[in-house]
Amino acid sequence: MKRLIVLVLLVIPFVHAQDALPAMEIIDCPFLVPDTESVGQTLECGVLYVPENRSRADSPAIELVFVMLYALNPTDNAPIIYLEGGPGGSAVAAVDAWYGSALRNDYDLVLVDQRGTGYSLPSLNCPEVDDDSYADGTAAAQACHDRLVSEGIDLGAYNTVENAADINDLRLVLGYEQVNLFGVSYGTRLALEIMQNHPEGVRSVILDGVYPPNVSGYSEQPPNAQRAFEELFARCEADPACRSAYPDLEAVFYTTVDQLNEFPALYESEDGEQEILGDDLVNEWFQQLYSTAMIPFLPAIITAASEGDFDRMYSIINGEYTAGGAMSEEEFDALLMDYLELTSLDELYDYIDGLSDEEYADLLEGFDYDFGMMQTLGYATFTDFFDYLNGLTDEEYDALLIAYEGIDDDSEGLYNSVDCNDEVYFQTLDEVYTAAENVAPQIAGAMVAGVEEQFSVCDVWEVPQADASENEAVVSDIPTLVLNGSFDPITPPGWGEVAAQTLSRSYLYTFPGVGHGSVDVTACATQIALQFLSDPAAEPDAGCIQAMTVTFEVID
Repeated sequence: MKRLIVLVLLVIPFVHAQDALPAMEIIDCPFLVPDTESVGQTLECGVLYVPENRSRADSPAIELVFVMLYALNPTDNAPIIYLEGGPGGSAVAAVDAWYGSALRNDYDLVLVDQRGTGYSLPSLNCPEVDDDSYADGTAAAQACHDRLVSEGIDLGAYNTVENAADINDLRLVLGYEQVNLFGVSYGTRLALEIMQNHPEGVRSVILDGVYPPNVSGYSEQPPNAQRAFEELFARCEADPACRSAYPDLEAVFYTTVDQLNEFPALYESEDGEQEILGDDLVNEWFQQLYSTAMIPFLPAIITAASEGDFDRMYSIINGEYTAGGAMSEEEFDALLMDYLELTSLDELYDYIDGLSDEEYADLLEGFDYDFGMMQTLGYATFTDFFDYLNGLTDEEYDALLIAYEGIDDDSEGLYNSVDCNDEVYFQTLDEVYTAAENVAPQIAGAMVAGVEEQFSVCDVWEVPQADASENEAVVSDIPTLVLNGSFDPITPPGWGEVAAQTLSRSYLYTFPGVGHGSVDVTACATQIALQFLSDPAAEPDAGCIQAMTVTFEVID
């Protein structure tokens, strides 16, 4: 019988005195857990209670939800605590991505929703940012700020220093003498903070997509974006197939952006008609550079836009052409027959022919939703899955839907509190403009506009500025693996070099063809990480990097 996990919302954040904290308890997981030997029987969830503001004796407690995903091969190895990026991302919401991770073969993994994120309470999520009634992002941020403050939330307490103390408290309440830290993106900055302030509990550190405190993230953003795009242009030009299929990619890129900035295109999407400017495409393509899986498709994506074929561009972005892993037509038909309780292809085709376009679209939408839930629960057929659903009460079914749909995995409020405190208040727009002077205007225009908006948001977010020491290089002799992707547009390889300069026992590697984050994304990075975890004092064998490259997809 499949186990039903009911969403538990804890509503007791104000009952703990500071002298009783940190504390923890085991809870029912607030998401669906497949009842399989590799997952359901090796997973527990908990909540950590910590002070919201450790500098205040009367500070209320807040709740941090975490997951312990136990090793498939139980050992005495120090566990891995994973630190999500963002800031504001939810590690727990993405727990299913870790079920098959090579890291958990021999290591317990601890995933924690940092303060203000995911399932943790209070939530600093800002639904206002998706509300079109606000004039702009700054107005939406102001509304979110005012709401959170009215609820009694101390926004100034949601910063990297408190975040690092939370992780150390989690280590202590779980009884771990030492842990391995694994941070990605902002999680690397958090890991560095823990190394600085709580080194006694850290055995080793993996920094993947490195964001050190001693860089100027916003003033460097335009040149970092240009560096990543130039990497793309150069790699395509050096690849005979890419160069032949997409000649003069760099010129096509800049010409397309210029033309659409001057004469925006109108595109009819599922959400209605939208205007597409060149700046919009630069931001879209910039985001695609994060994904190692999407990088091979970028020349085709840029070329489709240059031809005004936005249907083609978005179909590629949405995965229609993604190589490998796609369901075959025969497999899809078999599943759809099972879904509709039909017994032959003739019946299936007759049924589909009788549907209007709208009815067929509704069928596919329902199929996708139910198929995802079926997979999450570990069923192989819709017949078995529907038998399970039919055995639930209405209350159990409602709880199932809540648990499946999960939580918002992006906390804009936490992002603002951390980003304004740590980064924006230490920079000026004049510095951003100066750094952008040597960047192609097509890239600079799009990047600078985003930076200006975040500076405007921080003007209304009103949190304290971090101590100046929080922007200094972290000096440590804790063994550290420093990893970057060659295409990473937001945390470039140069930032890994900056961090490694003051980490005396660090090993630094850049992976060709990789975007933002490499471990569990590429076999080579995962292999190096496992070697490092096994013996942090020994330099890993990184010979696999020599064979890495990017093979661009040519789409007819």
